[in-house]
Amino acid sequence: MRFGPIFALRNVSFSIRPGEVVRVLGPNGAGKSTLAAVLIGAIRPFAGRVLWEGTDVSDDGPRERWRRGVAIVPEGRGILTGLTVEENVRLGAGPTSARAGRIRAKRALAAVSSLKTLEQRLGGQLSGGQQQLVSLCRAMASEPRLLVLDEPLLGLDAGNRRLIANTVIDLQNAESTPLSVIVLEAEPLWPAISRTCTVQLEGGGLTSPPAAHTA
Repeated sequence: MRFGPIFALRNVSFSIRPGEVVRVLGPNGAGKSTLAAVLIGAIRPFAGRVLWEGTDVSDDGPRERWRRGVAIVPEGRGILTGLTVEENVRLGAGPTSARAGRIRAKRALAAVSSLKTLEQRLGGQLSGGQQQLVSLCRAMASEPRLLVLDEPLLGLDAGNRRLIANTVIDLQNAESTPLSVIVLEAEPLWPAISRTCTVQLEGGGLTSPPAAHTA
């Protein structure tokens, strides 16, 4: 992936198995946000391919990736502070009927127990950890099979970091369809739990092979 003569990503290749977590570590400027944009279809690769579930999706935009089960929890949470928790989550259901959107939102909220008493609270009245849970829940409303988490623990205290990580683990365990997760972060805050593989991204390229899986 390049912008003019500058390559933001080069020779980046890794795979993810159903139900696995791949943690991509890299300092600011390493290309993590560009990688996230490529994964969700916001940026098309200049060269190479993006394969998902055996299909070349390199030319698919965000809507097509969403339909294929790819969702993102963006850096900075991206929730709307003037909407309630339920309304924010319903946005993640995408272009469906109002009834289908409500059903998906209720299903996602039911799976995140920490939000059960906060459904009618405005996003601006939530703590940072609660806002991150709403962002996660919003992504889950699309019923994804691949979840991209861009700096999900940034700015959170240790307790909220554990809460977010444990919630993702619970969601993986509860889903009937395996949920794969890619975590992008500058510092190794995500716990090295089972089914986790860590790769290093520096200067737009991988500096360590995606070989060490924790089973």
